[in-house]
Amino acid sequence: MKKYKILFVDEVAEDIRRFQRYVEKNDSDKDFELIVMTPENTFKEFLNKIKDEKFDAIITDHKLHEENANISFDGLDLVKAILGEK
Repeated sequence: MKKYKILFVDEVAEDIRRFQRYVEKNDSDKDFELIVMTPENTFKEFLNKIKDEKFDAIITDHKLHEENANISFDGLDLVKAILGEK
């Protein structure tokens, strides 16, 4: 059976743990492989890491710089880049 590879992007540790618990609790058939990434300061390098993987879905926080002011992009920037928009 194929597992769906899901990426979750957030920089807030508690939000990451909360989402991991949600998936563990609700994925009784173990259909999902959850990968967590915290954003890096350099947008291009972070984007390349994401594009190197083959994810079935990507879930990202909108405010990726809530707890780290050095992050120069938000979730909307990330989505646009992944979709190839300028």
